[in-house]
Amino acid sequence: QATLAQSVRRAASALLDADVVAPGLITEKASQAMAQAAGVAQAKTTSAALTGIFAAQQQTLVQARAPLAVFDLSLVANQTWRSVRDQAADVVSLGDLITGGHGSSGVSQAAARELAQIGQIAACLYAAFGELLPVIRLAWAEILSQYDAPADLRDLANLPRWGQIDYLDRRELQGLVDWLYGRVDTTQPAALALMNDLVRVCILLASHAPVNRILAGRVQRDAVARPGSRIELAAVDVTQVAVGMQVVLFEQEKAVARAVVEDLGAGQVSARVTTVEAVDSSGKAAASITIKAGASAQFTRESATLTLGRGAR
Repeated sequence: QATLAQSVRRAASALLDADVVAPGLITEKASQAMAQAAGVAQAKTTSAALTGIFAAQQQTLVQARAPLAVFDLSLVANQTWRSVRDQAADVVSLGDLITGGHGSSGVSQAAARELAQIGQIAACLYAAFGELLPVIRLAWAEILSQYDAPADLRDLANLPRWGQIDYLDRRELQGLVDWLYGRVDTTQPAALALMNDLVRVCILLASHAPVNRILAGRVQRDAVARPGSRIELAAVDVTQVAVGMQVVLFEQEKAVARAVVEDLGAGQVSARVTTVEAVDSSGKAAASITIKAGASAQFTRESATLTLGRGAR
């Protein structure tokens, strides 16, 4: 996971690297870095979504750099400072500022520092997303992998299951996102699309927990699940299950209840139901649900909520 976090950080830096027009568009270098990170992710749908993001940003870059090819520097000789500055916003890239060809080391250092900070916050955001329960991350990835158009991710509350995350952790996640969007002029469509894509990439990559953190299992016999009730489970590899692990119970691939492992013995796992997520015929939250024998279960070593900034890492 540390390696993947480094890939995200490199990719985030590349998003605003040498050939990026202010306020920023993805470059060929970014595409290569992100492709490497996407390869780690492994899932075909997520990989396809990432490829689409990079391709769209590359096309935008080509269009944005076109005016530079026909820009005549001699025309600015007799123009005012403000007029030249306004034109520079359309043709000067962040890379132009960083490389220092303009002769101002202060500008180069400030631009490089801004780029590094964006990369660091993006890496923190990826790591924070990665601490969510797999069922939440996968739900987000499923939605964000379905559409080619950029998703507006300025408000994370629009994502499913957002309310299942601890309040303080929701605030911290949203704070990281707010900081990223605060680094660009969101009235410019290209800048807004870039930041949407950066947050989207962090979510898509974080949707894939290491395989050794998720274990498959099944319900051994029919049971009525309600908060406080017990359900007997069997894991594919019970030797990897431990007391305190979280369990998500599914019916027809839909999460219907959550539990926590409380006892182990003789190849069996006993879990206490903590919440029921099913709805009744009227569309209201159900107090209980009958789960059939053979229904799938997902064990995870991750905690039920994030604990950002409070010693979890």
